[in-house]
Amino acid sequence: MNTASQNCTFAIDEQPLGHWLTQKQVANHLDISQRTLERMRTDGSGPRFSRAGKRILYRSDDVETWLREHSYVSTAEAKHPGIRPN
Repeated sequence: MNTASQNCTFAIDEQPLGHWLTQKQVANHLDISQRTLERMRTDGSGPRFSRAGKRILYRSDDVETWLREHSYVSTAEAKHPGIRPN
């Protein structure tokens, strides 16, 4: 059965919304607890998120961007982002 809602692609400014992940999915993907992800959301250190009512959702692209922005070549660099060791 093919309904109109199955054929509908949601978009904002003509861009597809992308793939959305739940808090549980993101926590599992990052191998951290949901509580740690909640703390990161509270202090602003985690990936960008959206709220749909009481539900927290993350775009997969935002999670991937956050991971790229938090990749380092050494623990020294991770302690002082932007300063590369000699």
